[in-house]
Amino acid sequence: IELVSGLHSDARRLDLDENMVTVLEHNGGGVEAAQVSRANYERARDAFGPTHIYTLSVASSFGMLLVSAGKAAEGIELMEQVAAERERQLGPEHDHTLYAKEQLLVCKRHAGQTDNFVEGMRQLLAIRERKDGPTSARTFESKILLASGMREAGRYREALPLYQALVAANPANQTFAQIVVVLQRRFQATFRNGLTPEGQPCIQ
Repeated sequence: IELVSGLHSDARRLDLDENMVTVLEHNGGGVEAAQVSRANYERARDAFGPTHIYTLSVASSFGMLLVSAGKAAEGIELMEQVAAERERQLGPEHDHTLYAKEQLLVCKRHAGQTDNFVEGMRQLLAIRERKDGPTSARTFESKILLASGMREAGRYREALPLYQALVAANPANQTFAQIVVVLQRRFQATFRNGLTPEGQPCIQ
């Protein structure tokens, strides 16, 4: 009973400290937030073990903060461990596993690994469409992430049909419609002698 009570006390204290991390991060205290998050992660690991579900949650927050603070290699390595452990415990298509993989990919994108992000999100989107259906909220969010990653990587030809599908599904969303217009212009700007950069005939 004392052990369980102690673990619950540790969890409550860590929850308060995680709230402090959020406040610091939102108020520009990124370095201090990372320091508090590191301490939280180490305490959770020591109290519950490295593979406990609570430790993994704290580790995920810490990993994303590391990437935001410019420590991409350390943050991505930690996020890879979280994603691998989620898959080991829950299976490759559990929602928590997919979310951990998505967070990992977002960290890679933030670190400039846009091609890795795009290919990974393409795989996750295929799983979401098969598992949750093509019109589910989770599928929709994954599609937005993939489309924005393609656009960021300059892969306009691939991004355009995704944004067109988003417009068709959400005609009231003017942002998607505006992005389609911009992508069409950027894609057309790459045409040379009636051919795309890949040597294919242009389809206006």
